[in-house]
Amino acid sequence: MVLCYYSYTHMNIFSRFSCILDRIKYDRGKHLYLAVFIFMAILLLVFTILFFKVKSEIRTKENILKSYVKNPDTESSPNNALIKVYICGEIKNPGVYEVKEGSRINAVIKAAGGMTENAATSMINPAKKAEDEQKIYIPSIKEEAAGNGLVNINYASAADLEKLPGIGPVTAENIIAYRDKNGEFGKKEDLKKINGIGDSKYQNIKELISI
Repeated sequence: MVLCYYSYTHMNIFSRFSCILDRIKYDRGKHLYLAVFIFMAILLLVFTILFFKVKSEIRTKENILKSYVKNPDTESSPNNALIKVYICGEIKNPGVYEVKEGSRINAVIKAAGGMTENAATSMINPAKKAEDEQKIYIPSIKEEAAGNGLVNINYASAADLEKLPGIGPVTAENIIAYRDKNGEFGKKEDLKKINGIGDSKYQNIKELISI
């Protein structure tokens, strides 16, 4: 009887000890999972903060870039002063225009509606800065040809055409009549379509004309 009681007591103690060990293992595992969960949550939070920070920096840089691209014809001025410029010649809406200090001539041309079809664009530097009280003159193609010492067969008058060797009043009138009927010459060689101008005469004047 005493032996049985002794055995039962030891078994009870052992069971309790075993339960305690199991409880410790369970608590340890639960704490491990909790620690891993907290670590993952912190890691996710850090990545989220970094993501939005980088995204904000990229958006700021994009806005700065857009501000430069939005108006490439104007440079920022410390006091945002305005200047007045007069533009005339082969421009759609000649007149006085007010633009920001540091603006390019191209900005003035745009403000005036752009150049006409007869404008000599090669004689204008649109990248040059406009200045206060400046006069900008847009020359015509005819003026460009005259400045080169060449006769523009698309715009020259009968008197100008007659200055060419071998071109008399009748041939000059034929050239003007051809222009009125068919439009501008597409190339200098088209001048040979005019009655009275053959290969020989064309060779004599081809270096003296332009289109």
